[in-house]
Amino acid sequence: MLKKIFTVIIVVTTLSGCASIGTPSEAIGPVIAANQLVGHDSKQFDVVFAKDPYPVVSSVYFEPIDLSNVTIIQPDDYNFSRVNQEWELTDRDREWLQEAYAKALQGSFSASNVTIAASAEEADVVVQSDLIQIRPTAPKDDSSRSPGSRYYTKTSGELDVRFTVVQGTETILVIEDRHDAGFDTGTGTINNRTSVQFDVRNLFNRWATRLGTQMEILAESES
Repeated sequence: MLKKIFTVIIVVTTLSGCASIGTPSEAIGPVIAANQLVGHDSKQFDVVFAKDPYPVVSSVYFEPIDLSNVTIIQPDDYNFSRVNQEWELTDRDREWLQEAYAKALQGSFSASNVTIAASAEEADVVVQSDLIQIRPTAPKDDSSRSPGSRYYTKTSGELDVRFTVVQGTETILVIEDRHDAGFDTGTGTINNRTSVQFDVRNLFNRWATRLGTQMEILAESES
């Protein structure tokens, strides 16, 4: 059933003439179909499906980023059985990610005529954010890393995120994106806790900025 829904979405997208619209994951296929969301060609994110017409939104409430279903893809280039343990999130890591994401929203989210509400009850829409996958490029810089080892990588890795914007009981926007944490300058730089946290903060800031921009674009298309 899931594959049939997914196939219908792709066919409709193709027939509409928007060949550059990103391909959604099977996980959000039912959400797109149930809410009759329409695909958009986006410079901000890999996948954008929104309600048409897109409703007026003047305030948003952001739920804490959901880390409960994160999949970590272990780096391919390192033998964990000999020198390093597998990369995993600790409670301390999850707390840091939650705080970093909340700060990014407060500092970088900006959309015309849209304010951040203090509670879901005060907002027009609620934004649910899910961190889906982490693909680190080096062993984690903590006690699980081989003592004294140093690693140089072009970026800290890749992260996958999903934003789901809900108005009442209806989903009006769903976004998926995969992005590098860090900037590939062509040469490797030291990969440690400090550099990884710096890269992740910057990525959260970019996502927050782009989310605001995408919401502006959708609002303008209906004006």
